[in-house]
Amino acid sequence: MTRTVYTNKDSVPIKIYTGVRNYWTLTVTNDDGTVLDATGYTFACEVRDKPGGRLLATMGWDLTDIATGVLVMEITKANSLLMGERSGVYDVLQLETADATNVVRLYGGIAEITPVVTEV
Repeated sequence: MTRTVYTNKDSVPIKIYTGVRNYWTLTVTNDDGTVLDATGYTFACEVRDKPGGRLLATMGWDLTDIATGVLVMEITKANSLLMGERSGVYDVLQLETADATNVVRLYGGIAEITPVVTEV
């Protein structure tokens, strides 16, 4: 499996399928490539129709393995259905829990929102 490293300067497209649970596993690292113990941080991701525009979805987070830098970002089936078929934008932010003004953009880009093919 190929590991891709993204920085705050990267534009990373994301595909969101409506009608199913979507999730992405992220590993947060330090600048030198070592895994970041992300304890003490929270994470945020919103999908909007355009920068500063209408909110389409807010991602949820599973931080069970936060000490190892592994995070799971997700959107539920029900919330994906509310988005409709469209394009939007998103970004992933890291916020220091003790100092809410310390916010780092990890990466972001275009969000393509499309229905799944298989009907269930």
